[in-house]
Amino acid sequence: MAEPRTASPRRLPALRRPGFLPPLLPPPPPPLLLLLLLLPLPAPSLGLGHSAELAFSVEPNDDIANPGQPIVLGCKVEGTPPVQVSWRKNGAELPEGTHTTLLANGSLLIHHFRLEQGGSPSDEGDYECVAQNRFGLLVSRKARLQAATMSDFHVHPQAVTGEEGGVARFQCQIHGLPKPLITWEKNRVPIDTDDERYTLLPKGVLQITGLRAEDSGIFHCVASNIASVRVSHGARLTVSGSGSGTYKEPTILVGPENLTLTVHQTAVLECVATGNPRPIVSWSRLDGRPIGVEGIQVLGTGNLIISDVTVQHSGVYVCAANRPGTRVRRTAQGRLVVQAPAEFVQHPQSISRPAGTTAMFTCQAQGEPPPHVTWLKNGQVLGAGGHVRLKNNNSTLSISGVGPEDEAIYQCVAENIAGSSQASARLTVLWAEGLPGPPRNVRAVSVSSTEVRVSWSEPLAHTKEIIGYVLHIRKAADSPKLEYQEAVSKSTFQHLVRDLEPSTAYSFYIKAYTPRGASLASVPTLASTLGEAPVPPPLSVRLLGSSSLQLLWKPWPRLAQHNGGFKLFYRPVSATSFTGPILLPGTVSSYNLSQLDPSTVYEVKLLAYNQHGDGNATVRFVSLKGASEDRHCYRHPHRSHLHHLLRPLSSVWPEGQGPPV
Repeated sequence: MAEPRTASPRRLPALRRPGFLPPLLPPPPPPLLLLLLLLPLPAPSLGLGHSAELAFSVEPNDDIANPGQPIVLGCKVEGTPPVQVSWRKNGAELPEGTHTTLLANGSLLIHHFRLEQGGSPSDEGDYECVAQNRFGLLVSRKARLQAATMSDFHVHPQAVTGEEGGVARFQCQIHGLPKPLITWEKNRVPIDTDDERYTLLPKGVLQITGLRAEDSGIFHCVASNIASVRVSHGARLTVSGSGSGTYKEPTILVGPENLTLTVHQTAVLECVATGNPRPIVSWSRLDGRPIGVEGIQVLGTGNLIISDVTVQHSGVYVCAANRPGTRVRRTAQGRLVVQAPAEFVQHPQSISRPAGTTAMFTCQAQGEPPPHVTWLKNGQVLGAGGHVRLKNNNSTLSISGVGPEDEAIYQCVAENIAGSSQASARLTVLWAEGLPGPPRNVRAVSVSSTEVRVSWSEPLAHTKEIIGYVLHIRKAADSPKLEYQEAVSKSTFQHLVRDLEPSTAYSFYIKAYTPRGASLASVPTLASTLGEAPVPPPLSVRLLGSSSLQLLWKPWPRLAQHNGGFKLFYRPVSATSFTGPILLPGTVSSYNLSQLDPSTVYEVKLLAYNQHGDGNATVRFVSLKGASEDRHCYRHPHRSHLHHLLRPLSSVWPEGQGPPV
């Protein structure tokens, strides 16, 4: 079991070899001094700058706190005063209370960071700074606040026996927030980091090369962070006599692990190799690209260190251990994945647009993995719908027919697993004095199955400058983005909309236009086109044998919505009456006729029907004679008026052959 140790004021031993700088833990400031520095100032300005646009000059960052200690989440806002600043926790407004204080510059002070106990909620969570003035509302990026922790060791160092001149490796693993700083002790004394034979890796590994008898002893791993200090079980190193005269093949004891890091962190790719003679360790990339030299160093006898990693460093790295003077080698490989938080390459720009026109914002973000983009309007998630459209993977926001209710601050939020970023812009709607009001008394009346007549009256005021009207049309069941427009002259107060679909509901509204802008939209009105009987269905025939055939057509599911389907009739051409109708639902696409006379020519009719009646029929004449040898289409000598209904010869084909493409 790990030995707990009281954290006493002591300087942690350095964990570095020349040129390698691990993260150091800054000592926490005295709580009294911190509180004095952060006491709220009397009142009003909230540290505002002089920029007219509401914007954050400081946003909160992720942080880790010790229970009972004060912590500050930074926030500073610029914009036209007065500006109100508040905070959200986990998406809900953070109430004012004695536990927290809003500082004069907009930052949030938590007097005593606490975990959940005794009915009091935990201070852990996601925090957002919220700023608002008369132009709109702005939300900062999310900052995650977590409690400092330290677990027990889940991997303790194990005893090692090695030969003089050989290699020894110890490892310990422990979880904590912030990431624990690992040091090593030998016989309860910090190891000498100036000894080049000792290599300490930040992930909790101690390597000792060129073993000597005096290296024998008991080794402990010491983990430290602001939450605690823990000491692992002891592990004994025993160094035996030299076996340097014995040849040993190169062997990689430990190869590089797969790593996922964020840009600017340090990658440590471990490689421990043994053999006699000592192997030469080298590194390469599997894709053949050069590793480079900037920020690259080798620690110990073969560990690859890449400082300040970038996305370009991602790849598979290969460690090779070569026997000197030969081609004998052993390899091991590990994948490095470098993630980059979302950042903007194009920010949305504040714009002013006349009422009734279209406003468009664009933001482009990059990151690894590629970030997801969402939009906020005055701090609330904005989805597509109505006159709002999102295009190009949400990178373009379009607002058509803008009105006073669209004036707001719009934020583009780009987020991926590595982090998030936000950018904002303001929409100002220009409402020119003297613009006409919305057109009145808009009516829509069905004229036929494909036409609707729309009429309206002039606006009540400011009509002299009207240069025309624009009628907006869409199917009532369609998304607004499928809307289209038709222009109408200023002297016309009705318009016939053509080429519509039968039995379909449509939505119409209209705007008046002047040289200075558009009016508000009229109240929408709905109208449905009249119904009509269906058009003749396309029909093909497949011969199945000398006494049977198959009829094929495309299904028409919409017929079922209008109490319809298909009617099928057939007869020998010499007969005076048809067999039928055979009623078939609109979802059926084929029907077989059997027990037919092989020596007879048949006439087949198929029509579609709905609540408005029967449509025109498609007619086919089929001869079954010689079906195994021929395929042909027959036209009755007295029915030349049906010629336009006949398919070409390929409408009838023997069994086993498909319909024409």
